[in-house]
Amino acid sequence: MAPAISLLAKPRQRGVRPYQRHGLIYFICGNPGLVNYYAVFLDCLRGMLDAEDEGSGGTAYDIYGRNLLGFSDDDHEPFSASNEPWDLDGQIDGMYRDVASRTVIPDEAGAEGEEGEAARPYDFVVLMGHSVGAYISVEIFHRHMQDPSRAPYLNLRHGFLLFPTLTHIANSPKGRNVGLLMSIPGLENNAQHLAKFILNCIPYAFVLWIIKNVLGFTPQTAEVTARWLKSQGGVWQAIHLGLSEMRTICEEKWEEELWKTTAEDNDINNYNYYHGKSKSSANGESGNGTETPQQQIPKFFIFYGKNDHWVANHVRDAFIEKRKSEKGHTKIQVDEGDIPHAFCVKEPHSANISGSSFGDNTRIQQAFLNIFFRERRNPTVSPENTPSPAVQAQLEEKERIDCRRSLSFRDLDARLQNISPVQQGTCEWIFQMPVFQNWYEHTECDNGLLWVKGSPGTGKSTLMKHVLQYCETKGKYAIAAYFFNARGAELEQTPLDALDECSKDDMQNVAEFLQHLSKNATDAGLTLNICLSSRHFPSIHFAEYQELVLEKEEKHDEDIIKYISSNLTKRDKEIEEAIRKKSSGIFMWVVLVISMLNRAYEDGKIEVMKPMLDKIPAKLEEVFVMLLDGNYPDKDETILIMQCVLLAKRPLTPEEIYFAIIAGTNSEALGIWDPLKITPDIIRRRIISSSRGLVEIRNGEVETSEGDETSEDEETSEDEETSEDEETSEDEETSEDEETSEDEETSEDDETSEGEKETVQFIHGSVNDFLVRNNRLQKLDPRLIPDPIARSHDRIKDCCMSYLMMESLDLQNVKGMKSSFPFLEYASCYLFDHAEEATSVGQAELLRTLEHDAVFKRVERFHNYFVDYGQGSAPLNLLQILSALGLPRLVVSLLDRGADINAEGVPCGTALEAAIKFEREETVKTLLAKGAKIDPRGIRFYETTLSVAFRKGNKEILAMLIDRGATLGILERIIEGSVLHNAVETGDKNIVAMVLDKGAKINALGFKGNALSTAAHQEYQDIVEMLLEKGAKINSQGLLGSPLAFAALSGNIEIVKVLLEKGANIHARGLSGSPLICAATDGDIDIVKLLLRKGAKINSRGLFGSPLVCAAFKEHVKTVAVLLEKGAKVNAGRGLLGGALHAAVMSGNREVVEILLKNGANVNARGLIGLPYLILKYDLSITEIPKILLKKVFKVKSWWKLYGTALQAAVTTKQREEMIQLLLDNGAKI
Repeated sequence: MAPAISLLAKPRQRGVRPYQRHGLIYFICGNPGLVNYYAVFLDCLRGMLDAEDEGSGGTAYDIYGRNLLGFSDDDHEPFSASNEPWDLDGQIDGMYRDVASRTVIPDEAGAEGEEGEAARPYDFVVLMGHSVGAYISVEIFHRHMQDPSRAPYLNLRHGFLLFPTLTHIANSPKGRNVGLLMSIPGLENNAQHLAKFILNCIPYAFVLWIIKNVLGFTPQTAEVTARWLKSQGGVWQAIHLGLSEMRTICEEKWEEELWKTTAEDNDINNYNYYHGKSKSSANGESGNGTETPQQQIPKFFIFYGKNDHWVANHVRDAFIEKRKSEKGHTKIQVDEGDIPHAFCVKEPHSANISGSSFGDNTRIQQAFLNIFFRERRNPTVSPENTPSPAVQAQLEEKERIDCRRSLSFRDLDARLQNISPVQQGTCEWIFQMPVFQNWYEHTECDNGLLWVKGSPGTGKSTLMKHVLQYCETKGKYAIAAYFFNARGAELEQTPLDALDECSKDDMQNVAEFLQHLSKNATDAGLTLNICLSSRHFPSIHFAEYQELVLEKEEKHDEDIIKYISSNLTKRDKEIEEAIRKKSSGIFMWVVLVISMLNRAYEDGKIEVMKPMLDKIPAKLEEVFVMLLDGNYPDKDETILIMQCVLLAKRPLTPEEIYFAIIAGTNSEALGIWDPLKITPDIIRRRIISSSRGLVEIRNGEVETSEGDETSEDEETSEDEETSEDEETSEDEETSEDEETSEDEETSEDDETSEGEKETVQFIHGSVNDFLVRNNRLQKLDPRLIPDPIARSHDRIKDCCMSYLMMESLDLQNVKGMKSSFPFLEYASCYLFDHAEEATSVGQAELLRTLEHDAVFKRVERFHNYFVDYGQGSAPLNLLQILSALGLPRLVVSLLDRGADINAEGVPCGTALEAAIKFEREETVKTLLAKGAKIDPRGIRFYETTLSVAFRKGNKEILAMLIDRGATLGILERIIEGSVLHNAVETGDKNIVAMVLDKGAKINALGFKGNALSTAAHQEYQDIVEMLLEKGAKINSQGLLGSPLAFAALSGNIEIVKVLLEKGANIHARGLSGSPLICAATDGDIDIVKLLLRKGAKINSRGLFGSPLVCAAFKEHVKTVAVLLEKGAKVNAGRGLLGGALHAAVMSGNREVVEILLKNGANVNARGLIGLPYLILKYDLSITEIPKILLKKVFKVKSWWKLYGTALQAAVTTKQREEMIQLLLDNGAKI
């Protein structure tokens, strides 16, 4: 069965409108047709589609891609003369049949509430093709349009074509080179046999190493490529398909009707957006009876590369020009950057991939979303209904907002949104206070810093939110505001969180930064007002600021009175006054006390309310003690909830914490979740009741009823609570205001359901403080002594393990179980993390349990499914898992039980290699201390532990390995060079310095030369300068050239200047030629001129020829002109490329050819491949080069004996009649 990638749309959460339609994005590969090349690309596209879920009009998009036919040895009989590989037509037919056979998976339909539904066709299909896959996509559209009866249920909606090779592939730079190669007699029919012979002589490991380390493929794509090259028929299939492409992809064969077709989209209706009409009128039901123009949504969306070696620029431009007249029918975008044709095989050079994979792939995926989804949401209307300038401005503004929103994150304003609005009539007093008015108006003060202070629970958050809303309604300033939240998502937390846990110096640094910011604005004559809130910090000092202390404000006390009056069920002036006096200005205390008193009133115990109030402690912390101490039903459950909320590795959802409680208190009751029996309301009531009211369910819709004041006064740890309202003058920061408001809108727009956002958290940060200080946990449960934190982690670990061992879990269907087993993901991801935190109380029982093969395979199956280790990198044994996660204490415990420290497994290798790969410094240190071998397999050719560490670029790990004598592989040392070369490749100056300090030889030679050449080639100027200072030889010569040559080849003029100033030899030569040849090859005119001024020989020769020859071959028109102007010999040859004219003809650049002819280029000069033969390979309908050359004094009678006469060669061309006539017209003899 051919390898395939299937990425299904995520099921809609319960309570969210189910998908109305199901679409398929069917991906068709380029050549070689290996879908795993595109795994990362398609994974990222899946994530982007999921992020666009709300904008997809209730449509689910599945993604599917598979190998092209013949690229998997098990999908066909061995190829032979009687059983040839698939040609292009066969691929089109095969892909057509396959896409027509795709159906919606019944399980997915069931997830939408249609359980039991049979497989059905997709509502529509989007074909996405890369390279020749784009051609296949268009041809499938064409054939289906011609005869839809072949697949009556197939609805082809759109085609998205990436780097398409649609016409004249033979005229592309790469196509011409392939054509020249295939012109060698006998090669076309025997290329596959030659390739197979060569590849059979090279070991798989060496092939893999070359692809990864020399060609620069990613580990995953290198493995895909190596397996293909060593397969039985894959290479033959690629060559056969490639030759078929050269023969088939010529003139555009499709009727114009194909490109003019548009797609109807019933989900999209934006006509009213353009014309201000109602939805009904946009659907053709206008009040005046006239029918509105039909929306035109392009059928095809095309993404071209700026410089694609498989697409001739003039062919591409002609295709685009032809489509320009058909507005709205085919949408075309040409990349403005440098994304290569084979964008999927190497690490992006424009940005590093980390976590969610940004870079070249993302630019293509973003183009898909921008072009495809935006065009569907804002379809083109007919020319006579072009949007007015005002509407066009609105569209441009919308695009700007969309761009800004892409910088936002989902929970950006979660903390702000979870703070309830102030109770009516409260908090207004602050706006009348002189201290606030001075701050807001910037009067009577030289500093715009207002510091709102208050004890925990005084209501700072509520007040700050009210101040923010006041400033926003006034509209006087642009506003930037943020409310930190340490208990929220990772991106909601910042280094400013929990200032009380920072050192004095750190806290003071923050204070000084804010003061400095404010002072700079004042000195510059700008209005910058900063308002922040926090607890009382005696260790923080501001030189200048205005202060507002809530507990000291009489009006704050009045707010408490209003709250009591509104929320206490029984009206009793005596009780109300007693509450006010006892509260000491702490709003949270009032909230808890009123809740208890109201509960007594509801139970009919009016007489106990006053005595109860008298017994309630006056301090907030003592109220917590009263709620949690003593013997009461389900106390064990209460303690477990406290432990989970306090120590969970991320905030838990209500469903997760509910089943964690069951797992920890009554594991026999565990099973599949039935939401009809265990409803969200039941879960909510269980959590609130068992937690004694000290936790709440947050981040969904905020409860705004009068009785719910819990989150209103919430202040977690100090600067979690901090909000900064930076207010600048409108003239200076207008866009900032828009940006802030739009970001706030983003978090609201991104919410798909309340359930997706809800988490269980303490009602206040002071609950967290209460539990971890003064031994409160062990006082609640003496069993936690002597280490309550470790014991608590151990209990959570037991909950995780109990859940994972449920019999009702299906190991074969992990993907479909997440919604039915809410705690499964957390338990799978964090079992070992909690065990690590609990090692002080011993984890022997857990490790002993995991020694059972069936138990470990069960845990490993769930763990590796939910933990993202990256493509093909999941560890396979327990020691690897613990090392990859960076859990050194568990690693020691496992080793003490006899685990083999040097055991190997694919793909992570040893535990040490796994720890290095995931940069777990402490674990690496532990493993080395325990005796882990650096390279247990002894001498290796490639991929050593040290080379893995260099790729990660972690200085501390590298230092540990080098100290223990780690070495590079034999082939790595030959090709990449020494340890110092590898250090330079990281681009980290500190790593280079560390390696030098540890004794690395600064002038050790590698394939490129010394490390200075590597630094120059990689354009690391700071490292170049450092190496020169340390004594690197500036003229060290490698096989390819000197440091100056590499600097010129990279096009970095600053490094070239540095090397020249230090005395670099301008005439040094290697295989790549002189520095001037390298500069001409790169095409940098400034470097060429600089080298010529310094005395470089303009006619120096290298392997491929002179500077002029190399510039002509690379189509650098301006460089060619400069060299000729400076005296370059136009007919100098003796290189592999021949003369400059040969090189220009091979590249097919008419402008360069004409410049050379104008300057006297000899059309009869000989080269490795004769000019007559070169011009015969051109398509006369595309280029004028043959005619230009033959008009000169061209001795067409002369020809290489290998090819016969010019006319004999012309007979072999596709345009034999035109070419023969052209030769005859120019003097050829019959």
